[in-house]
Amino acid sequence: ELKNRIMEIEENNEIATIALARTKSSIKRLRLEYSVLTEKLEQNVILDEIDSEFNVASIYDANTINGAKYRDPSIPKRPTNPYLQFCEVEKDNTKKTISNFADLSKELAKKWKALTKEESKPYYNLYEEDKARYHRDMVAYSAK
Repeated sequence: ELKNRIMEIEENNEIATIALARTKSSIKRLRLEYSVLTEKLEQNVILDEIDSEFNVASIYDANTINGAKYRDPSIPKRPTNPYLQFCEVEKDNTKKTISNFADLSKELAKKWKALTKEESKPYYNLYEEDKARYHRDMVAYSAK
């Protein structure tokens, strides 16, 4: 009975020794990871201090306002795509049957997808005319 008890204690000792070795190795790994992370943090703090020495406003381009690019209000508007041309024409007809804006958008999208090439051709023609207008206006704008 004592021999069995001794063997049981020795097995428990081996298990505890293995667990202790695993714990020691994980502690070493975590200490190394901690030191690497603290080094990275220190480098980031140093870089932030260097960046803060420069005037942040000087980084932005002279053509920006509040970080957003300045847009000339006299620049010509871009051409409206065929789908939006279709929506402008069909919106009033569809609004009569549908009151919710989200449903209106979905219904217009369904109608657009249901159009054949021949039915959508007028909207593409409107787009091409608008595109030609845009190019003419851009040439005139660029000449200024």
